[in-house]
Amino acid sequence: MNNKLTGYVIAFFLFTIIILISCATLGSKVRVQQPETLKQLKCIVLTEPVLTQKSGETVTAATDETWHELVDTRFLYALEENGLVDFICDDDLKDVINNATKDQADLDRYHQAIERPVANAEAILKTKMEIRLKDDNKGDSYVTMQLHDANTGGIILEIEFNTMWGKGYVNKPTTLMTIRDGISGAVKLLADQLRK
Repeated sequence: MNNKLTGYVIAFFLFTIIILISCATLGSKVRVQQPETLKQLKCIVLTEPVLTQKSGETVTAATDETWHELVDTRFLYALEENGLVDFICDDDLKDVINNATKDQADLDRYHQAIERPVANAEAILKTKMEIRLKDDNKGDSYVTMQLHDANTGGIILEIEFNTMWGKGYVNKPTTLMTIRDGISGAVKLLADQLRK
């Protein structure tokens, strides 16, 4: 009887591990389309993340400034946390990223820096986040990042990360949690690819 119970417990833990691993796999995708170009990248410029809701409506500063600021702040913090500052071309932007915290960043300097043209840029990072809200104002975030060749416009790398499958939440997460986790998950995948 005791051996049977032990077998069930082991089977349960193995099943749980398999489910968690498969969820993480379903929650993230990385497609490298130009591996040689990716290996040689040294100078990346950023664009501001585009934020949309499930309906496809773009979330503008006028419709929800708090969410927009949160996305920008978390994006800058995730870049710093994952050691991607060295890949950024603009020195002023590097300083903004270095000083970003989880909850605060100099967004005025950030916006000024990303508006300036960069002559020696090798790639442009474009980020999109979709928030899929539910009735209880909770939901999941879906993040897509694309590195484009600055000269040809071709896609070097594409990353997709979603919190529905990429995170193992026990309880329903708040939208603020999924925004943070979605950005962090996508930037970590980007960092892993850039450091290979």
